[in-house]
Amino acid sequence: MKYTLYQYWNSAVFEKNLEVWAGCFENQIISEETVFLNVIIVNPYSNQNENSWVAYPTIFAALGFIKYIYLPTAIYGFFEKEVADAGRIIEENMENYLQYQLEASQSVSQELITELQALFPQVDKLFSCSKKECFDELKRIGKQLNKITPNEGYAYFYFYLFSTPKEVGEFLVDSYISDEMLGIETLEEDLGVSKEEWIAITSHVYENEFMRRRFTDILTNRLVHSL
Repeated sequence: MKYTLYQYWNSAVFEKNLEVWAGCFENQIISEETVFLNVIIVNPYSNQNENSWVAYPTIFAALGFIKYIYLPTAIYGFFEKEVADAGRIIEENMENYLQYQLEASQSVSQELITELQALFPQVDKLFSCSKKECFDELKRIGKQLNKITPNEGYAYFYFYLFSTPKEVGEFLVDSYISDEMLGIETLEEDLGVSKEEWIAITSHVYENEFMRRRFTDILTNRLVHSL
């Protein structure tokens, strides 16, 4: 499976210059195999502020992105005051990097580094799981990350994982409604469609080509990508 390979992701980022953080990866058409990630990294100490949406063609493609790109990008920020070219960080062996930091770092606790090290065996084993098992466990890991908060909680990272456009649509509506600083008007301004249109679009992506194109356009051009 190509998504398990460091060489694949290294080529995608540095040779093909593919966008891995936002939109539809490799411009692939959204299908029922597609999964959707909302990835967050906030770290004022490393000047990282990421809140982006990306669609991957399979759960295992999303898993490869999380292992080789997302987690290294977030974790580097714990040890580097300024993460250079954060959109192009890729790391083959984070276990070795974290082991070095366990012995050398004076700014990050050993307890936190050990907690970070424990993430990678959890992620690695998912490549040999079924699609459903991989999806369910990766979703759990994404939520679990929010509990890892160094620097008095000012730095954090986590991700949300969705299996359908309808789940994405409902999540965004609920998120905007529950945030007193946002609300439905802001949702409609950000997406460029009314709430009712958004619900209709996300409910009919698979069976309606026009709705699929509209959803893809909003995912690619309207949702925030702030890396």
